[in-house]
Amino acid sequence: MSLFSLLPLAAYAADVSARSAVLIEADSGTVLYAKNADSKRYPASITKILTALVTIENSDLSDTLVFEGEALDPLPDGYVSIHPTAGEKMSVEDCLYGLLLESANDAANALAVHDSGTIAE
Repeated sequence: MSLFSLLPLAAYAADVSARSAVLIEADSGTVLYAKNADSKRYPASITKILTALVTIENSDLSDTLVFEGEALDPLPDGYVSIHPTAGEKMSVEDCLYGLLLESANDAANALAVHDSGTIAE
């Protein structure tokens, strides 16, 4: 018997502040809880982890990147930022800390440009 089958999930449902959530029992694949499960959401945190992985595989942590061009494109309101200035230099390692600890979107943009030449690439 799964631990989750013992929990009164309805009692916890009101505490889920996310717009969407899904809880799936790993062994059976049974959906135990769903909230707006079919609504489209962007995988921001997963994208940041993939950006970090590509960076770690393709860059030296001591490499220097420069915040310029596309890496400085304005972010939408509410996005996390480390607030770099034009021409600011930062090590790849420090930028990874900004990406993974602060969830900074501009750090992700700068790493993408450093690794691939453009954010899209």
